[in-house]
Amino acid sequence: PFFQDRFVRVTLQSINKSKDKKRVNLVLLMENITNNDIWLGFQTKNASLLGNDGVEWSVIRVSGIEAVYGSNSGKKHYSVFNPGTINTINITFHTSRADESDETIFSFSCNMFRFVKNPTRFSIGLTDMRITQ
Repeated sequence: PFFQDRFVRVTLQSINKSKDKKRVNLVLLMENITNNDIWLGFQTKNASLLGNDGVEWSVIRVSGIEAVYGSNSGKKHYSVFNPGTINTINITFHTSRADESDETIFSFSCNMFRFVKNPTRFSIGLTDMRITQ
């Protein structure tokens, strides 16, 4: 699965579940498809991972991109993505469900911000992501 906008392409590299079935690790490849640097931030509070049995998973860790909270001012709060480069974004999700989850198909969505003159929100979505282990 992949998502593409006019300035970024996001592709699933891998998705796997921990042995205790309480965490899911999502690895995305994010490519700047423009000829200019772009500044992006990930909004963790609105990120969602939903399993095929209806379990909602919450973000506990993000690496490879800055987490932004609404209208952070200035590019210093964002990650710069150079033209044509592919960056690895690693997102770990957790479920607080008491019993273990056997889900193998997931949908992901999140809000991100692009800093141009001011932060501009956009959304990313990936569906039918399958754990193959």
